[in-house]
Amino acid sequence: MMVNLETKRADIPSKAEIIVLLEWDDESIDDIDLWITGDMPKPLSWQIKQSGYWHLDRDDLGQSNDTAVIDGETMILKYNKEVATMRGNMPGDFFINVHVYAKKEKNPVKFKVTLIDVNPYSEPLQINEIATEQAQVFVLPGFSVDGDGNITKVFHNDKHFAATRTGMKEIPDVLYFEIPNKVRQFATGGE
Repeated sequence: MMVNLETKRADIPSKAEIIVLLEWDDESIDDIDLWITGDMPKPLSWQIKQSGYWHLDRDDLGQSNDTAVIDGETMILKYNKEVATMRGNMPGDFFINVHVYAKKEKNPVKFKVTLIDVNPYSEPLQINEIATEQAQVFVLPGFSVDGDGNITKVFHNDKHFAATRTGMKEIPDVLYFEIPNKVRQFATGGE
């Protein structure tokens, strides 16, 4: 029996309106977490992987959960990525924090956060930064989504909501970001 793969792929439901990607050095053993909150029941994080239409598709722990057994041999899958997906129209304002949960390496680790509007495809925000110590929190710009599931603006955000590790004796270093010029042009329609 012959199966038309294109027809079968079309049968698989893959709904995504907005995607937020957090990526860091594939060789790193550090654990960096993506947090999203806004007009949703609870903040999305490694603790709560589904809130409203938002889903945390992958909680990456650095290299510690990057293994697979293939033909009886343990292989290391070298990539560090957390993926959050909004799988339905959920209008409102949303906010992103990045939390350095476990800094296991002495060297700083570069990371990138990309905000993707799926239909039509655009990347209205991309931030590159460097994590240097455990418990750092990066407060990134917020964004607005309309009733059609489109990102309509990106704006300054000072909302720090990522939880800190239990038992911490000091308040973490919180870093706030201004909107990059490229994003400012998107948010204002080219001004």
